[in-house]
Amino acid sequence: LPRKVAIILGLCIILLSVPRIIYQVYQNVEWVSTKKGFLVDNLRLAATDYLRDKIPNDSLVLIDSSFLEMDSTTPLVSFLSNKRMYLSGEGILDSHGISTQERSVIKRRIIKDNDPMTVAKDIFNSKINYIVTSNSVSLSATESANFLDIVYYNDASRIYRVSYGDLEH
Repeated sequence: LPRKVAIILGLCIILLSVPRIIYQVYQNVEWVSTKKGFLVDNLRLAATDYLRDKIPNDSLVLIDSSFLEMDSTTPLVSFLSNKRMYLSGEGILDSHGISTQERSVIKRRIIKDNDPMTVAKDIFNSKINYIVTSNSVSLSATESANFLDIVYYNDASRIYRVSYGDLEH
């Protein structure tokens, strides 16, 4: 009897799993065929190429989610650029029990805060070397500050290098 129960239980698990697999495959095919799926445009790929090819390997990079929204759920920019990220793929990290709350707060402050001293302190304490944003984002505190230099720019993105010599802490 236990063997029969195990077989029946195994069949039930398989039968309950198959519809989800079929649905997900169908959904993926539909997204790709209608171009609603996740695409990385050439301008953003060019920015990740710059990160990969032009910045030092030991650099720490902060990616604003406006640059590539998918990066908040999966570490796509890290994969494409082969660089260390300050916070990338929060969705995967959170789902594996790794807390991203503190870094998320700091990341949000760096991108959105209007106080250059707060931003400078967060960048300095976090040891961030580069910040990547989309062109639609204006770094409120840092655009007029003297501790970020634009090192790469295209119609979709900006890459800033932190100038630690000019960074007051």
